[in-house]
Amino acid sequence: MKTRIILSIATLLLAVGAAQANTPTWVVLGVGPGAVSGSASGDGWIGGRFAVQWSNGSSLWTIGTSGCSEFDIFGSRQPLEFARDYGVLYGRRYSGPAGFLSASAGLALVTGMRRGEYRGSDGEWFFGTSYYDEKPFVTVGVPADVQLTLAPIKYVGLALDIFGNLNPKRSFCGAGVSLLAGRLR
Repeated sequence: MKTRIILSIATLLLAVGAAQANTPTWVVLGVGPGAVSGSASGDGWIGGRFAVQWSNGSSLWTIGTSGCSEFDIFGSRQPLEFARDYGVLYGRRYSGPAGFLSASAGLALVTGMRRGEYRGSDGEWFFGTSYYDEKPFVTVGVPADVQLTLAPIKYVGLALDIFGNLNPKRSFCGAGVSLLAGRLR
């Protein structure tokens, strides 16, 4: 919790600084399907991303978080597994008349939860929940992001976003649609 607060304050301060420097600055919010290394093939995962980005010419800076979580409507296994990062990325942005293409990579703190040994269950076959030991983890990883953004107006854009994190504990990736809001040009 303390890490999230510190990273949120740092993100806000950097975004305010970039906005005052009169550079294009915007917020990215995206969601879509995801995948995590070491998961069973039948598991459902959902990916998400929140970031503040700013551009100085063709240079692109990003501070944000991305991750993947198990998607389990009935909550049949507890805890749900997840992996998320808090990172700083640098990349390049190639602008066109109706949007831009960007690619970035960087360094991130990665946190997550895995299930340990089986501890028991409650309920019936279909509506029961199986409980496992919690196995939290923390590591460092390399986040990456590629966006193809359609932004025909100056302040709002829609992007196809591919993101991921390569790390020694639980690498993940996701692809989705992101909404961009702010000064895009």
